[in-house]
Amino acid sequence: MTVFINGKERTITEAVTLDSLVETYRKKGRVDFVSINDKNVFKKKWFTTVISEGARVEFYSIRGGG
Repeated sequence: MTVFINGKERTITEAVTLDSLVETYRKKGRVDFVSINDKNVFKKKWFTTVISEGARVEFYSIRGGG
């Protein structure tokens, strides 16, 4: 199935949970929150949220600085 992760089209071969998608596709560092189709998904729901065909998934990291 095709999904979009951080704006890039990706093909995944089976239904996956958001947690496993984050572990597979995240860049270096941690992911602080995720949105699917422009809706935030709380971290406690990552293990039970199943990604569907055509989903637009965005990973976000909070960076401090000054």
